[in-house]
Amino acid sequence: MLFVSLVTVMQLHAFDLQGRKQYNVVIETAKANVSGICIIKTDEDGSKGAIVNEFGIHALDFTVSADRRKVRLLH
Repeated sequence: MLFVSLVTVMQLHAFDLQGRKQYNVVIETAKANVSGICIIKTDEDGSKGAIVNEFGIHALDFTVSADRRKVRLLH
């Protein structure tokens, strides 16, 4: 459910950076929120991405298969 919410937020503010997409991200919970950027690079193998806050701390790294059936959280 969280990932679906992020995708909705991220699609609003996309910037193209030499084959990569950069999105503004806000993750909100009842007790806290985190904002930052998400950078996604897509190729024939699928997509690879990372969400990083304003301080450069990785919130999570992920991959998405080319057919979009598998999402793998790396960190």
